Amino acid sequence: MIPTLNPRFTPGASVTPLADGGWHLEISSGQRGQYRLAQLDDYSRLSRRAFLWRPPFTLSLRARVSAPDLPGTWGFGLWNDPFGFALGFGNTPGRLPALP
Repeated sequence: MIPTLNPRFTPGASVTPLADGGWHLEISSGQRGQYRLAQLDDYSRLSRRAFLWRPPFTLSLRARVSAPDLPGTWGFGLWNDPFGFALGFGNTPGRLPALP
């Protein structure tokens, strides 16, 4: 199953589909302490109970960065938005904190 992915990004970042079916996510340098995001997800417009992925589950991907010492957090995986980070960000529904 290949999900429909929704790009989300802050000013100065971009998410671009590639001809081979891949994606190019780019975040420009910025001021220290300024939050920046380039993300693909399939959950931002869904309620938690409508999330598609349940155990058992395998995620496979290939990724690279442009330098070996880039600051910040670079990650891939599953996120159930437990702390309500989406409150008002990028036209996503507000979610209150919830236990797993």
